[in-house]
Amino acid sequence: MQYPDKRKLFTVKEAAHACGVSRTTLIRMEESGFLTPFRIDPQTGYRYYDADNLAAIGQYQLLQQLGLSRREISDVYFKRIDTEAFFKEQKAKVARLSRLINELEMRTDHKKNFTTAFIDIPELTCYCVELKGPTTGSLEAMAYELYGQCVEKGLRMNGTEPFFVTRNDNWRPESIPQQGYEMTLSIPVSEAPDADPHLRLFPATRAFSMLCFGDYSVLPQLCIKFWQEVERRKLVLTGPVRIVALVAPYTGAHIKPEDFCGEMVAPIEPL
Repeated sequence: MQYPDKRKLFTVKEAAHACGVSRTTLIRMEESGFLTPFRIDPQTGYRYYDADNLAAIGQYQLLQQLGLSRREISDVYFKRIDTEAFFKEQKAKVARLSRLINELEMRTDHKKNFTTAFIDIPELTCYCVELKGPTTGSLEAMAYELYGQCVEKGLRMNGTEPFFVTRNDNWRPESIPQQGYEMTLSIPVSEAPDADPHLRLFPATRAFSMLCFGDYSVLPQLCIKFWQEVERRKLVLTGPVRIVALVAPYTGAHIKPEDFCGEMVAPIEPL
């Protein structure tokens, strides 16, 4: 790129004003290795910035929107990291945010519909226990107690991922009983101090998801619609189907059953 013979230089005050940041922010950018003023007066120490510097500051502000630290912004901007892994991680964040927004919108607006999506689920370590109970209410109580057990064992909960339940029949509509439940509850944890027979690793996977609004009475309809879509799309499953407890009494006691949201998720082969 060709530049004019004489560049226009800007003081700290001018550069900060033009970019909508403080002087302190410019200094911190410099300290993190991201920003190098075009010129620093050796006698006064005054800093002067050119148009390239201002454009770089704009890129810094753009990367800030991803929630990156100053060091991470510098590493991404100067390509000092594995960019393929970085983009994969950011896309996973976007997918998680999309799921969260859809759930919140559905619960807030009481949208009684079923939405589908293809999502990426990260690798999860879960505390898994088989549960049996005559009603969904009894399972709720068991799940509540199980959370307490995890804490007592010194497990650190993974708050960014919801817990889920699986069944040997993969939640096939024809096998959902009217009463009596046997399933495996899996609670994601981020740190486990000791080996435990209840801990299980779920690999990262591509998955097909269906989100719905309503209390437990919507479960049979969810299963029917979910499997219709799986078969219509000819999806190949690679793991047990999960019902994700997005909103339930043991995740928010103030939430009424009529305001529940649920998600049915099937790990699949990449399309």
